[in-house]
Amino acid sequence: MRLATQRIIVLLVLVVLLAGAWTRPLNHAATQQIDAGLNRAIVSFATARAVNAALSVAQSAEFSARPLGFGASLGLGQAVRPINDIVGQFAELMLAASVAFGLMKVFTVVGEYIGVVALLSFVAVWWSGLRWQGRVPPTLLTKALLLLVFIRFAVPVVAVGSEAIFQHFFLADYKLAQQGIAGIASVVKDLLSDPQNMSVHLERLNYLTDSWVGLFVKLIVSFLLQTLIVPALLFWLLYQGGLALLDTVSVAPPALNRMVAKTTR
Repeated sequence: MRLATQRIIVLLVLVVLLAGAWTRPLNHAATQQIDAGLNRAIVSFATARAVNAALSVAQSAEFSARPLGFGASLGLGQAVRPINDIVGQFAELMLAASVAFGLMKVFTVVGEYIGVVALLSFVAVWWSGLRWQGRVPPTLLTKALLLLVFIRFAVPVVAVGSEAIFQHFFLADYKLAQQGIAGIASVVKDLLSDPQNMSVHLERLNYLTDSWVGLFVKLIVSFLLQTLIVPALLFWLLYQGGLALLDTVSVAPPALNRMVAKTTR
């Protein structure tokens, strides 16, 4: 009875696996999610770099502002430096996030390549055939099957899952941070074009620094979660799930021998 149940499980897993591999149910959604994340990262990187450059100009302009007094010059450097550092770090992270999204897109394309799908189908049928006969597949064959399943399915699942988490928990912070970058750019522009009212602009810049630095930090954490921590966690869960599934449809030789002996009595 147990061998028959195992055969049914093997057959169902094989059908689901091959159907998913050839019909690509998640690939379209995954590509859209990856493109959305990539566009966000690129836009954020370009905007942050532009603001970073403007802040650097403002920071280096303190010498030309000395006629306004030593205190004003020192206040300019002190006000610009912290927000310039955090915007620069944010820009670097956005560049890294863009690379991560680009790699995810490449792996998605590789996973849906017909050669990969055909090889996965061949290995899956071979492995399932051995299990159907009650035999234990070679370890190398099992590892090859698990690797091919990862190549074919892992990135789309991770892309859809991480984007869903971002949309639910961090999208509002992302939009607010984009507004913050735009506000900082506006203040820097006013600061460079109207040095006579430096104290007013510095007050605005200090206010923005206090208001937006925490939001930048939250946004950095959100992109780290989306491109590193959440994918790593989902990959680990998929790996453990794959191992558990293989263990479910596997039977050790001694147990199989006892089962066969019982059925032949």
